[in-house]
Amino acid sequence: MQDKKVQEDLSETKRLIEIDCLRIVAFFATAEDIKRLMAWVKADMFHDDDFFLRIAILNRNRLLERIWRIVNSYARTSEMVQGNVKKEDYLALLTYLLERDEEKAIETYLIRIRNMSKGE
Repeated sequence: MQDKKVQEDLSETKRLIEIDCLRIVAFFATAEDIKRLMAWVKADMFHDDDFFLRIAILNRNRLLERIWRIVNSYARTSEMVQGNVKKEDYLALLTYLLERDEEKAIETYLIRIRNMSKGE
């Protein structure tokens, strides 16, 4: 897990799984489920892993959730550090999910939460 290429692959895989979970949530989660998640974000302190665990659970594909859990456990052991993301960024993402705007949700995820440029 100390190999740079392995860490890059792990980060990319985690990102792809999270994007797929977001796509599924955008189309199939109920407005009530998304609103509950928004209330949790507003009320609690949490880590990025906590947020995306809830996204993985909210997606309707149980295998994708299990794969996320496994990849995330490897990501934690490899000491991959996530940037300093504000609650407002997670709330913006959830707002786009509530509006069923998959494109804006993924753009927010990539740029504001994963700190990537559009070209990456």
